[in-house]
Amino acid sequence: MKDEIRLSAKPFSFSSFILHHSSFHSETDPVTCNNCGNVVKLRSEFCPICGQRMVHSMDDIIASSHDDAARRHGDALIGKFRAGIAALLILFSVVLGVILLYDKKLTFDGSALPAFQANAPIASGVPGESLEKPYVDPRPLPPLPTPVVRVMGHRLDPVRAVLRGTNGGGAREFDAAIKGGLQFLNKWQEKDGGWPVSIIPGQLPQGETADFKWGRVGVSSLVLLAFLGDGHTWISEANGTRDTYAETVRRGIAFLLSAQDPVTGRFGAIKREFMYNHSMATLALVEAAALTGDVELKTRATKAVEFLIQVQTTQGGWEYYGRTESDLADISSSAWPVQALAAAREAQIAVPDEAFSRVLQFYRKSTQRDRAIYRLTKDDGVYLPSRSGMVLMSRLLCGESTTEPDIAALSTKLLGFVPKVKPDWGRSWNPKAKDAADRAAFNPYMLYFCTYGMFFAGGKEWTEWNDKTSRAIFDMQDNDGAWRANDVFSGQGGTCYSTAMCVLSLQVHHRIVHSVASKSTPRSKDE
Repeated sequence: MKDEIRLSAKPFSFSSFILHHSSFHSETDPVTCNNCGNVVKLRSEFCPICGQRMVHSMDDIIASSHDDAARRHGDALIGKFRAGIAALLILFSVVLGVILLYDKKLTFDGSALPAFQANAPIASGVPGESLEKPYVDPRPLPPLPTPVVRVMGHRLDPVRAVLRGTNGGGAREFDAAIKGGLQFLNKWQEKDGGWPVSIIPGQLPQGETADFKWGRVGVSSLVLLAFLGDGHTWISEANGTRDTYAETVRRGIAFLLSAQDPVTGRFGAIKREFMYNHSMATLALVEAAALTGDVELKTRATKAVEFLIQVQTTQGGWEYYGRTESDLADISSSAWPVQALAAAREAQIAVPDEAFSRVLQFYRKSTQRDRAIYRLTKDDGVYLPSRSGMVLMSRLLCGESTTEPDIAALSTKLLGFVPKVKPDWGRSWNPKAKDAADRAAFNPYMLYFCTYGMFFAGGKEWTEWNDKTSRAIFDMQDNDGAWRANDVFSGQGGTCYSTAMCVLSLQVHHRIVHSVASKSTPRSKDE
């Protein structure tokens, strides 16, 4: 039987063939019984109808196997295709979710986050770790300005305007006079950053300025104090703008630093009354450091303050050459160190309390006793009101109470020395004029100390002094903004010196926020 295979033979059982090739054939494939003609399953060995053994051709078996393999292959492809479609759907869903969550406009109103209360107390009293880490500016440019701690901010508006209005300096004439004086001083700054010790203009008689060139550091310091008194510095503000006199102040500070001994902290050479130079420069450098928060300036100012403390005399004051064991401590040479130490204390530079208590005892003794350094009851010309003003200002800066009898006596005494001037004197300065002696009563040095002393003392005496002396200062200002005077010190220090002193006097209403002690420092047993 070439074309047939009888499935009854043991060696080639149909069942074993079908089971052995189950991966190729399906048990449900239909075939026709060769005995009765009925359609039965291919896997059946006997026909379920007639009961006879079935005989199939090899072609049917092969064809059925091929069909079954094709069917299974097709089913596998369909399964893979369905799995691919499902995977693509899942991937598309993930991508779509990412886009919807993160592809938003760069705006955020914070509504989804809880509010942060900046003023809420921290339970532990210690900031969290994130607050302790340094701030990093996320923007590449421009960087945020370095935050600095500044004091003396009351010299800037709007606080300045409030102080001036409250303290009697709110009139427009104060603004105009100060502005004119600073414009004059700005014009006459020299190339090295300092200011000249001379009468300006040069064709005017020079007085004794040639003999006082050694005081150029001091004069330059007074001029810088006039600029600093109105809050002018060299630093840029947060919005990038610079002060009108930024470069002027920067060059002036550089001049002072060039005159400081980096080892001892002393300003100027040791000649003549060099302590004036050092004390005035120390005051200027301390104020510059306080206004700007500059770390390097504070370091240099600290060395200058330490030098002042080191050379304080055994009497409590200071003398002209910085000798500590001398009994020549002077009212005038001590008044500038007191101001420098008071400013240093405000700028958070360490100053021992003993330094103030010792100089206060010195000034108390000088007020009470009739000696060469100071006489309260005897007039000695133009110098008496100057010294009275120095004592009044210094005692109050050192913590003296305004209720002390000496303070009231000094204030009353000074009211008798309000300068009397004529409106045209400031615009017709001539040291050889017939009324030169009368003009000498306008003494910018005296006015400066007396004005600050009276301001600290307050009361009706200050109100009267402020009204009269400010009018005299206005009348003595020249058309170019300068103050030219016939007093001795103006003839020695020059026009920049006298102009700076007058500007500083007009700034008293806002330059120093002073609060005197409620109780006086205890007096020593020998007072």
